[in-house]
Amino acid sequence: MLQTKTHAAPAMRRVLVPLLVAFALFATAWSIVTPVFEAPDESTHFFVAQHIARTGRLPVQTIDVAARGPWEQEGSQPPLYYALAAPLLHATGVDIDELDSRVNPQNSMGFPAVVGNDNRFVHVGEAWPWPAHVWAVRLARGLSTVLGLVAVAATWGLAARVFGGHSGPRSHRYSSGPATVSAAARPWLALAATALFAFNPQVLATFSALSNDPAIIALAALALWLLARLWDGEDDRGTIVGLAIVVGLAPLAKVSGLTVLAFALATVAWVARRRRDARWGLRVGSAIAAATLAISGWWYLRNVRLYGTLTGLSAMLPEGVGRELNLARWLVGLPAELAGLWRSSWGIFGWFTLPLPEWAFALIAVATALAGLGLLRAALRGLRTVRYAVRSRDGDAGPIHIASAASPRLSVPWSRLAWLGLWWALLFVALLRWLLLVKGAHGRLMMPAWGAVAIALVAGWRALGPRDVQQRAEHEPGGSDGVGPFGTDAVFARDRALAGALIASVATLSLGALLGVVRPAFAGPRAIAEADIPASAERVDLRFGDRVELLAVEHPERVVEGGLLPITLYWRVAEGAAGDDGEAATAPDGRSGLVALRLDQPVAVGPEDAPETWPDPAAAVRLPMRIVPGEAYLSHPVRGAVPFDALPRGVIVVDRHHVPVPALARTLDPPGTPFVDWPDLVAAVAATGGDTDGLDVGGPRLVSRADPDALRRFVAAGRPADATRGVAMPVAARLSVHVYDRATGERWPLAALGPVVDGPTAPDVRTELERSVVIAPDPRRDDGAALVAHSAPVAVFGDPPIVGLSVLSAATSAEGEIVLDLPGMLRPVSAGGLDYSLPARILRGPTWSTTRVAWRVERAPDADLALFVHLRATGGAGGPADVLATFDGEPASHADYPSRSWRAGDLLIADVGWALPMEAAPGRPYLVQVGLYERSEGAPRLPAFGPDGTRLPDDAADLTRVVVEGGGY
Repeated sequence: MLQTKTHAAPAMRRVLVPLLVAFALFATAWSIVTPVFEAPDESTHFFVAQHIARTGRLPVQTIDVAARGPWEQEGSQPPLYYALAAPLLHATGVDIDELDSRVNPQNSMGFPAVVGNDNRFVHVGEAWPWPAHVWAVRLARGLSTVLGLVAVAATWGLAARVFGGHSGPRSHRYSSGPATVSAAARPWLALAATALFAFNPQVLATFSALSNDPAIIALAALALWLLARLWDGEDDRGTIVGLAIVVGLAPLAKVSGLTVLAFALATVAWVARRRRDARWGLRVGSAIAAATLAISGWWYLRNVRLYGTLTGLSAMLPEGVGRELNLARWLVGLPAELAGLWRSSWGIFGWFTLPLPEWAFALIAVATALAGLGLLRAALRGLRTVRYAVRSRDGDAGPIHIASAASPRLSVPWSRLAWLGLWWALLFVALLRWLLLVKGAHGRLMMPAWGAVAIALVAGWRALGPRDVQQRAEHEPGGSDGVGPFGTDAVFARDRALAGALIASVATLSLGALLGVVRPAFAGPRAIAEADIPASAERVDLRFGDRVELLAVEHPERVVEGGLLPITLYWRVAEGAAGDDGEAATAPDGRSGLVALRLDQPVAVGPEDAPETWPDPAAAVRLPMRIVPGEAYLSHPVRGAVPFDALPRGVIVVDRHHVPVPALARTLDPPGTPFVDWPDLVAAVAATGGDTDGLDVGGPRLVSRADPDALRRFVAAGRPADATRGVAMPVAARLSVHVYDRATGERWPLAALGPVVDGPTAPDVRTELERSVVIAPDPRRDDGAALVAHSAPVAVFGDPPIVGLSVLSAATSAEGEIVLDLPGMLRPVSAGGLDYSLPARILRGPTWSTTRVAWRVERAPDADLALFVHLRATGGAGGPADVLATFDGEPASHADYPSRSWRAGDLLIADVGWALPMEAAPGRPYLVQVGLYERSEGAPRLPAFGPDGTRLPDDAADLTRVVVEGGGY
């Protein structure tokens, strides 16, 4: 048999000790960097331990939620962890009754995608030297770290046995037959699995928090290690007694500890069957059951006496607190909850507010998939091995030695992995049962099985390595004693490389999460001198309330819808005497306020919104605007961490926020919607006798005149339900900055410290600062591009080109009757429908009309541009006398988006409006022409060129031909 190096296990123990030291240092760093009570439910766990420290008794829950203590639902938890933490809290003398005054009212708890307001509590007066409550929490967190060391060491022992690093009277081997690698040959894999467990950033966050989760995780890891010892035949008295105590403590740590009891009894029964020793199984199982009843039974009997249930869940989740049981709705939402469970098994910190970057989750997903691929590959090899062995068996010559077949000598320990998989499945089923009662699938709830997951991942990654390593070792020079290139040294080298790479990767991930995600979110205010305000920031010099000064604002000019607007505010709380009660007088009523930031969008309205102004020719060119208010982003300064009255006096504080950018308001009908007036369409089709067979108006094809309700159904199904839905285009949104008093619902008054550059102009100038920010469409949207793809190029303005003009469609509307030229006008006049060169037949009278065009911006204009529209008679000399009417306005009609904000790549779809005066002669053709000019005094028109590059006369482009038909008022 191939001999292995006997010094491997001691050497690995020497490596394990530094691993434990590193884990302790990492967990301590997490505990110090994370402010107190900023781990999930840490505050309520604290109050349970404090109550025990104060009174020496357990909390008693009430069905009336309002009458509960500050421990809330955690008062129904088993008491083991709190009993261990209570002496630590008692030693500090901590005495806190509630934390309501410290709650951040805008905390983004449960919404990790929100940037800012990550702190659940406001942390004032917690700097060194630590006050009593900070000492108490950090000492209790130290208890969690000690439990983490137990869990890491137990995971090492379990992994060593799964990967063969054990010895005993019934020492397990991965394989049998010649050239088998001994159990001690795989310690590096055990180290890799242990490191993956220990340095997972979510594990570190859990073992550095005041919570009962570390207790159940440590006990579960110990139980699995002791059960593995029983599996290997090491059933000495110490192992059995230790297992009974550990399993007996588990239900006293958390109700999920009952799954540890169930799994332990099931494993003992299986080992007894494998040993064919029922008496042994009964003896060990009885010891476990008796220990559990003696250690934890009293607490469950207490629940029955107090609450009438064994687990006390009726008191933890009385009616109205838990989840309303709706299985169909639960199944619909389950995938999203499981996705959150997976993410929070790796890196979502705080109160479910601080996620790892998306690229980190992507890398973790790829690595996990590779591990699964490795396990699948190993399983397929195993199947081929079995087939090979069966085919090569010579009669009844002897048993089949699978390990001697053509397969890698290091096979995946399937039986151990299946056993650990059953443990994970049992815990997962218990979690699903819990999720039927409450929301909140967090990865820490599955962490008692995380050691099993780490072992499976390492086994999968190792299975991706070269095959037949040990089989080739038999035929290599020196292979029999492990000296050859494919011998044991080569195996150790690969395992050592995997362990080294894994330790480096997961430790780097944890360090990056701590320093790059957690620490910045909870960092205190950064103070600078006034001279250090960057030149890119705009000075505003305003005062909110009594003494809060906003000196400068910095933000980008342009953002993308659905993204985030980074904005930096430079605050200074002026020095001065506080109020008589010692509270900083920052507001009229002495209360602290919240920074309020909001993006509002001005968009064009249709005639149904302004009927009294719409017939006005000016309204046909410049549509009335309405404001679509954005959702306000509210926060204390410093990302929600420090109220105004706690900011340092007389210094400038840098306050960075990320405001969610709303989706752009739609101001055009969706692409493909018929650009016609629906009532007129119905009337026009009715005039044809209802012959709608095969009529296509840009939507579903009408069916048959035999069905008189077909048109009505078509109109009801195809008519746009919301006029603001359609193509997304850039808009100059209004950024509002003010300070909001949450208690009174009022804004703080605003006054200028000095000259204000481009100051506020809104009616509420005394309370808010306004700035303009362009919201651009998501570049992944293609609705506007798809619409313009069917447009007809008309002209290019500017030399070199600034914008290109295309006619998208033409349509007419009027006050009163519209004459439709059937069938010419009853064509799909959406994108690419009605040719702009076809005559539009309209009545003479007080009418308005629009022609839909598209502006394609080639480069940002050097000056602000205006649009002119001329209604010119055709067939004349072409001079100024032929111009019947002129109109001027903004080139973009969809919203407030002046040309000074245009950027290359912008696509603007606009309705160019024009009106027909009474002087229009019936039967005479007219031409609508447009052009652009700079708004500065005496500036010429922009040069206009046709699609062929020829400069257009008068630098005006032809849009629509109009034929006036007789009639009148």
